[in-house]
Amino acid sequence: MDHQLGSLASISNASNDLNIKAELSDTTLNRLTTNQQFQQEFSGTFSLFSFGQSVVTLTGGKWNLENDIVTFSTKGLSNQSDGPINIKIHSGDSVILLCNKE
Repeated sequence: MDHQLGSLASISNASNDLNIKAELSDTTLNRLTTNQQFQQEFSGTFSLFSFGQSVVTLTGGKWNLENDIVTFSTKGLSNQSDGPINIKIHSGDSVILLCNKE
């Protein structure tokens, strides 16, 4: 697990000029940065977290956020959607979005 966390930290800390997306065997990973708007049609379980502190608005999930602070915690863990999700990073550090493939 230490190498997995290290890899995610490296992705989180990469230059904001980079658009980072990874297709893993059972998960799609997207790195979202400040002022980025993300929209995607999605049905299933997804998680959203930051290695620092980020102000985020999320709509389309079972549990939405409105200018909420997201950190490296369980706050954004295992949300659910059955349609489009919309995420806006208002300020702070980059955010990792993990969408589980069904």
